[in-house]
Amino acid sequence: MTTGTMPRAAFRRVVAGLVEAEITRQRGAPQKGALDRSGLELDSLERLGVVASLHETFDLPAETFATAYPDTLDDWVDAVEMRAPSRLFVRTSGSTGAPQRHGHDIADLLVEAQHFAGQVARCRRVVAMVPVTHLYGIVWTALLPALLDVPVVEGAGGVLPALLPHDLIVAVPDQWAALSRLGRDWPSGVTGVSSGGPLPEAQAYAALDAGVSRMIEVYGATETSGIATRQNPSEAYDLLPHWGVAKGNGTPCLLSRHGRQVDFPDRVAFAGDRRFRPVGRRDGAVQVGGRNVYPQRVAALLQSLPKVKDASVRLGTNGRLKAFVAIDRTDDPVKIEAELRGIFRARLTPAERPMRLTFGTALPRNAMGKEADWAEERSDDAHIA
Repeated sequence: MTTGTMPRAAFRRVVAGLVEAEITRQRGAPQKGALDRSGLELDSLERLGVVASLHETFDLPAETFATAYPDTLDDWVDAVEMRAPSRLFVRTSGSTGAPQRHGHDIADLLVEAQHFAGQVARCRRVVAMVPVTHLYGIVWTALLPALLDVPVVEGAGGVLPALLPHDLIVAVPDQWAALSRLGRDWPSGVTGVSSGGPLPEAQAYAALDAGVSRMIEVYGATETSGIATRQNPSEAYDLLPHWGVAKGNGTPCLLSRHGRQVDFPDRVAFAGDRRFRPVGRRDGAVQVGGRNVYPQRVAALLQSLPKVKDASVRLGTNGRLKAFVAIDRTDDPVKIEAELRGIFRARLTPAERPMRLTFGTALPRNAMGKEADWAEERSDDAHIA
């Protein structure tokens, strides 16, 4: 199926995810049960929010909900499906933290999902640890199971459900770091999929040692969707069949199946015509819990505060941001830390908040005078919501 028509099962899952996310946002608490009732019992503001979310995702005509609002989930699915949208849009954060909207042809996403379906043809169930409102979730937990005609089991609240042989677990690197610690008694034939950021080689091998039969790492971005995969943590990535490489002015870039040239999300080093390794982000982002965060943006916030002389922010060994904060020798670091924690809660998303703070009178530097790394001395028990 490459006509651009999304299977109804995939439509239903994506629409359900959008409706649930909007109701949860407005009510301030998870609303999974609301989708199981015959009527969603939405008030006027909730209905308007759902309409806005569906319009934004599927680029629907303005008159789609002009005469009446659907009541049940299937009614909402019918309203979207009858418009036969050919594109869908997802949002991500830009380098300044402002949301950016990216559109994808549904036909292109189906081509990608069909390729992946061929790689996991023995899959019996998809265990979704990621939200279906993200592009990674749309491809792997909506399109792929619809093409394979297999059920999707939710990892509710990030908790891994009881596994069966030949399950396919879709998760992000931080989740795999925890899942790999669950033991060595997993059923046979369980396949892991990781995307949303680099999966450290040690974590990939730890998951395999813990009982995962194979680990598929997907390299991609919200702007491009999947680009390449690998199943050996020590090897380079292989381009997906629908991508080519154009060398243009000497800097390799991606060539879509429509002939459009697209920059790689990262700087890459090729190990053959269609094999490469990422060697550094172009935009300075790092991945925390599958989300793009920008250490320089967080450092700029710290540097703008009156008690902070200078600041440096990096990704720590625990997968969270850490910060070194330079203050005056006479200032009390305990008091300043309490103030910073309050500012973090008010002005940063959970993924952006430095969990480990180190204080000193000047930033650490090496013998050449360049900023250097530092020991991670303090920690906080907070976690990503």
